[in-house]
Amino acid sequence: MSSTDVSINDVPADAVYEVVDSQAAESCGVPQVAALEVNGGAITGGDASILVGSQASGDAAGLIMNGGSIATASLSFGAAEGLIYTNATGGSSQIAAAIEGSAGLTIFGPGTLTLSADSSGTLSGLIRVNGGTLIAGGTGGSATGAGEVLVSYAATLEVAGTVTGAVVVGESGTLFMNGGTVSGPVTIAATSTDSPAPGGILQGSGTISGTTSIGIIQSGPQAGLITFTGETTMTGDARFYWRLQKLVDDADPGAGPGIYWNALQFNSPDTNLGTKNRDTTGRARAQGGQAPRLAESPFSGRSSSGGLWPRRVENALSFNDD
Repeated sequence: MSSTDVSINDVPADAVYEVVDSQAAESCGVPQVAALEVNGGAITGGDASILVGSQASGDAAGLIMNGGSIATASLSFGAAEGLIYTNATGGSSQIAAAIEGSAGLTIFGPGTLTLSADSSGTLSGLIRVNGGTLIAGGTGGSATGAGEVLVSYAATLEVAGTVTGAVVVGESGTLFMNGGTVSGPVTIAATSTDSPAPGGILQGSGTISGTTSIGIIQSGPQAGLITFTGETTMTGDARFYWRLQKLVDDADPGAGPGIYWNALQFNSPDTNLGTKNRDTTGRARAQGGQAPRLAESPFSGRSSSGGLWPRRVENALSFNDD
């Protein structure tokens, strides 16, 4: 059933409803559908709630986002698990509604979905990112709710706002910090020494304040600074790949970590890099064994111009005792 035939305010609860245009839900309205497809359209209604599926425990409620947006007060899956498919060909998809559900979400498909409302008090259960990119936006609360977020193979969680739950990044999954904050514990799958397991990836710029265990850190689209304020562990099999954006003049007051090259800053005394720990002076002290491997810059030494030269890799790591 299409929105060109029936308004969202009149759709029957057993309908599979496709939104291809702009639909405004009535004030305080609570339209319900069996399944919902947003195909380039938009659903609005600042104090309305959209119910998808039976809302019953043990059931699944389906939502397809082929571009378009949902901007109501809430989008409810109830006690059912929410299944959200995103298509890469329909343009960007956005849900600017607090998501209500107690059985978590599974997000899949090749597209990109942005969650921009605070669902910290309404959404619980495991959030599975099985494909594509999930962008956690918004400036308050947590767009992904209170539950754990699991990022699977080839999928990406992009944090532009705040994520308060735990984040677990599996093999070849990516946690891309785009200026946001993760306050829950973070685990990035480590590379394996006895199998081809590639490990998970952390990249970008932002703050991680929870307990963190890291496999691979790569540079993102731009140089950035990732700040760790909680207990952090990089195993001996971890990797940190850094990117130099340009040659740096030491006299340039604007040059620094996270500006011309990506860098890590550790603010907790409980930081363990490989089999190295921090002592009370803030310097890493060796306890034997292997430290994480840091990829060398393709540049070395002073440039022919005399004044410009790339920073060496040790300047990409910063330890603070404050």
